[in-house]
Amino acid sequence: MTNSLSSAETPAALADGKAPIRSYLAALNTPTKVLEYTLFQPGLFLNYLAAPYPAASHIRQLNTWFDFQSRRAIVLRGEEHSAKISFTTVQDLAGIVALAVDYEGEWPVIGGLRAGTVSAAELIALGEKIRPGPGPWEVITLERADVERGEIKSGWIPQLVHPSIPKELVEVFSKAYLKESLTVGMQGGYTVSDEWNVIFPGYEFTGIEAFLRGAWEGKP
Repeated sequence: MTNSLSSAETPAALADGKAPIRSYLAALNTPTKVLEYTLFQPGLFLNYLAAPYPAASHIRQLNTWFDFQSRRAIVLRGEEHSAKISFTTVQDLAGIVALAVDYEGEWPVIGGLRAGTVSAAELIALGEKIRPGPGPWEVITLERADVERGEIKSGWIPQLVHPSIPKELVEVFSKAYLKESLTVGMQGGYTVSDEWNVIFPGYEFTGIEAFLRGAWEGKP
């Protein structure tokens, strides 16, 4: 089973359906283990950063607060360097799951896997290198206290478009997703461990910079 967030304090919109299952499995193995399972945790999918261009056949890309197409990003003041995000392509997640199915050792309950972990500032710097413009990226800096109150003082908000979200609720869901991602996700909710990297040291993940170059070089 998959769980892209590692913290118990994960963005509510993403964790609502996962936390009860995780609790159920933990209770099932208490006090005696009766079931072997792993929580695959790939962080955020790198594929999202290629939007609006498709980067995988069977994933619906979500817009993030790092907009490579328009060369802009949203950060919280003072947290550009401390907030870390782990990234993995959906293809690498599939590759690790396939290996795990045949793995003869014991699965780790927490099954982190990652191509890399970067700060918001490092990702923006990569964007400016790969997607240079006439000037630096537009970086909108928000105050944490404002965002926690639901006050998103930004000229743009990444739109959370998904078949499960009615069109009339897209704006509401988009603001809620951005709020949770910035205030909770960027405080460790998107940072994952490396259990599966350690188990399969020979597996070659697509790195963050390599993916971004492949996705964006030559694009207008």
